[in-house]
Amino acid sequence: MAAMFGGPFVESCTKEVLFPNTTRSSMQAVLEYLYTGHFCSRPDLDAMELIILANRLCLPHLVALTELHTATVLKEASATGTDIDGNVLVYLEMAQFHCAYQLTHWCLHHICTNYNNVCHKFPRDMRAKSAENQEYFEKHRWPPVWYLKEDDHYQRARKEREKEDYLSQKRQKKRKLVLWNIPSSPSYPSSSSGSSAIM
Repeated sequence: MAAMFGGPFVESCTKEVLFPNTTRSSMQAVLEYLYTGHFCSRPDLDAMELIILANRLCLPHLVALTELHTATVLKEASATGTDIDGNVLVYLEMAQFHCAYQLTHWCLHHICTNYNNVCHKFPRDMRAKSAENQEYFEKHRWPPVWYLKEDDHYQRARKEREKEDYLSQKRQKKRKLVLWNIPSSPSYPSSSSGSSAIM
């Protein structure tokens, strides 16, 4: 900031510096950080807007504190059952563009860990991501492609085995029924009672 307001930047020559698209809440958070060195959260604060402003003012420590706060809020929301996948997709490219590298890595990790769910809910948004992000997703997604192929092969083999077992049991039942229904061989009377002896 000293370089911005005291060096060869445009801001050093003007009496008034404009910060477009900046709310009072974000500016107050920046001022509190400058005076106290701490990040102060408030309900009306837009964390992404604060990251953008802190990055513009060359305040990497404030960016890092805001990233930590944002990831914590998202994790807490997820723990209570709130769906955060849409927010994470929005935050990802904004964080990348505004040098919020820790938040970027957290968003990438969340998307890769929940890859199938995110793709199912936001297929168009996932396809619209940059080629670099697409490559990262493919490399780090869970479950990985090889696992899905192995699982598919296992499931098909298991179904085939169950089918064979079922047919085998069916054949054995038929054999038992056939054996039970075969009539027993006729018994012949003994020859001693009705026979005459020849002398």
